[in-house]
Amino acid sequence: MAKWIRKPEHVRVERYDLVFDSKEEPGAGFSFPCDAHGKVLFDQIADNNHILWTLTQCLTGAYAVKPGEVRDHSYTYHDPGSIECLRCGHEVHMDAFTNSCSCGANYNPFGQLLAERTDWGS
Repeated sequence: MAKWIRKPEHVRVERYDLVFDSKEEPGAGFSFPCDAHGKVLFDQIADNNHILWTLTQCLTGAYAVKPGEVRDHSYTYHDPGSIECLRCGHEVHMDAFTNSCSCGANYNPFGQLLAERTDWGS
């Protein structure tokens, strides 16, 4: 059994947007990254003056938009992890039914070394 470098896990990514829906065009509007309380994450937009200007227009009422609303766009995904190859020591990402190392070693999803492909039969 190979040694796990990164064990499989479910990862939750927290993501929120402050959304200003258009009053005039249904489905249109603007959104800006924020925290769960609606505080805009300026570090993610600070290098773009156009986005900062657009946010200002939304906040001051210069654009015909509804008041900002926090929307949760968080998600969860499965990280299948990675193992250390028993033959060469390289990292093997465990993202398939059969996971192959560059040295030719093959592993099942549980990190067990498989027999040579020539021995698999038909």
